[in-house]
Order: sequence, then C-alpha cells, then structure tokens
Amino acid sequence: MVLSRLVIFLFHPLTQDNVRLRQVLNVFFPFFASMDIANQQQLEAAFLPTIKTIQKAPCTSPLAEMDIAMIVKLFVNLTQVTNIHFGIYCALRKTIFVCRRRVCWPANQRWITPYTIN
Repeated sequence: MVLSRLVIFLFHPLTQDNVRLRQVLNVFFPFFASMDIANQQQLEAAFLPTIKTIQKAPCTSPLAEMDIAMIVKLFVNLTQVTNIHFGIYCALRKTIFVCRRRVCWPANQRWITPYTIN
C-alpha cells in the first residue's frame, strides 16, 4: 500500500537527513486527509499495514527504531471522524496483543490507551 510506505518513509531513521522528502510528506499528508472523507478512510486502511510492517521488522532493522507512538499520533491527527478514530483504536488493540509477544521490542515504545486516542 502506497500510503503505508509513505508513512514509513516519513519516520524511517535512514531518511532523517533527507529534509526535502520529509518536508514534502509533512505537507502531503494533511492536504491529502483534508480533501475528502474517503482519503481519511484510505489512511485508516493504511494504519494496520504500517504498524505490522514495523512490527515484523527484525531487531537489527532501522524500522525497529521507529517510534510507533509518533506514527499512531500522525494517523489520529490526520483522521478527524470519530468512527475512523474508533477503527484505528480497534486495529491498534489487536496489534498490541500480537506485539507483546515480540522479544526485541524497543524499550522506548509506549502503548497508547483509548484515552489518549480520543
């Protein structure tokens, strides 16, 4: 999914020095989300594949260093409809139970409660 890959590019540690790419993506996402409710629904559909891609990354991968809380915050900020927020919350809850089994999860990750999503 293209949107999922773009979100990963935005937060990927290896693109940290690519200011132009990050600037373009930081402008693109709010513009894309503001154009239509269907775009927000596409972002909701990209949420779980994004989280799963990061979750499945080996411990030695730069993806394992990504801050999932920042990615969740991006998706929540881009989607303004309550039912989309609930869909993201449900997807995140399902992912949390799978992620807790992961042995090498970075110590700096914080889990988001339903109170911080709303």
